[in-house]
Amino acid sequence: MKKILAVLLTLIAVISFAIIPVGAEDKAVSDIWVTKMPDKTEYYVGESVDLTGLEIGVAYTDGTSEIVNSGIECDTTVLNHKGTAYITISYMGEPEVIPVKVDFSLVQKIVSLLNDLANFFVISFKNIVAWF
Repeated sequence: MKKILAVLLTLIAVISFAIIPVGAEDKAVSDIWVTKMPDKTEYYVGESVDLTGLEIGVAYTDGTSEIVNSGIECDTTVLNHKGTAYITISYMGEPEVIPVKVDFSLVQKIVSLLNDLANFFVISFKNIVAWF
């Protein structure tokens, strides 16, 4: 009975080593970099970030690397300010920053111009009234 148990335990150990390679722990990410920018890098104020087309290179602590285009997280969902926005993306906790351009849409530009004109006329009217 002891021999059968010993053979059975040995067989289980051999099968376990065959199925689970020694040192097969999860790989940790050591670095990421952008290999292909997203398809969209110019936005209007108020638009949501779209990472379609983004590809990043990933280096692992075991010395391997690969190109990935899924599992990428983004810290910004909506772009609220005009100018260059720096979006932080990350893959398995490792961050990288990508720049995108944010501008006003034509409607937003017209509304801004009308507001500026209205302010100009209010100030001008006040100055004319004060002059009399």
